[in-house]
Amino acid sequence: MNRHVRALSLVLAVQLAVLAGVLFWNQRAASTPAGALLQVDRAKVDGIVIVDEKGTKLTLRRTDAGWTLPDSHGLPADAEKVSQMLDKLVAASAPWPVATSSESAKRFEVAADKYQREIQLLEQDKVVGDLYFGTSPGFKKVHARSADSDDVYAVAFANYEATARPDDWLDKALLKPNGDVTALSRPDHWRVQRTGEVWSLDGVAQGETTKQDVVGDLVNKVANLHVMGAADAPAADAEPVLVLTARTANGEFDYRFYQPQPKSDLIVTRNGQDGAFKVAAYVGEPLIKERAELVASTTAAAPAPAATIEPTKVPLAKPPAKATGS
Repeated sequence: MNRHVRALSLVLAVQLAVLAGVLFWNQRAASTPAGALLQVDRAKVDGIVIVDEKGTKLTLRRTDAGWTLPDSHGLPADAEKVSQMLDKLVAASAPWPVATSSESAKRFEVAADKYQREIQLLEQDKVVGDLYFGTSPGFKKVHARSADSDDVYAVAFANYEATARPDDWLDKALLKPNGDVTALSRPDHWRVQRTGEVWSLDGVAQGETTKQDVVGDLVNKVANLHVMGAADAPAADAEPVLVLTARTANGEFDYRFYQPQPKSDLIVTRNGQDGAFKVAAYVGEPLIKERAELVASTTAAAPAPAATIEPTKVPLAKPPAKATGS
């Protein structure tokens, strides 16, 4: 009888342990999102706010013209970079939390009053996603928490991908001419234009030809001009060190380059785009070409006269001395 009671008690203990385990796992599963850190309709997101650990705030806004920086005079943002960040946020996998308490949030620096990044996603000025990012548990991983949950996850992201510096988000190609360049000129110096695949320098004299490689490289650098970031406008009385005009099927694009100090980075402005921008010296200075650098001479050098070979003079042999008689 006692043996039977002990057996039943053992079975009951096992059942209670199993029940406790099931309740525990169900409770944990109930607090876990369905495999994703964020649940938003990506196509409807039209605003992003990034705040870094120092409190610096950056806003990105999607308009009919694309993503812009509204706090930086509405300058265009790098649409590809914005898209890549959104893709990572939406795809961030969160199958299981590494912590579930408010104390852990502070330890991993994802608390509302202690974080390394806060990223808010907006839809018509309404916050539809609010995320905190903190410490890194490993390569290209970061601890993250949604503002509406205490659960902390390790997701595939890096805080440097969400800086609060406007220059990091600026479209660096915003000064590229619109369309293929068919003519390029440096007023009062030279002008080249393209016919088919051949570049021709205006006013080429007889015996001269256009250096196709030099001109082609120069045009390519203008057509793919990238800036470093925004800059203060040059002084009103500043004289540009270089003026260039690029022509495409969509119009003419006038560039003015200024260099505040010798060998310093340049400041460039362009019609059709408000603002002034920084260009590295190693990018801007090679654009300053003189006309002589764009032409080559086709006149063959006159051959040097053949050297005259003088015949070798052999000295005459002396006649033998006459014998003296005895």
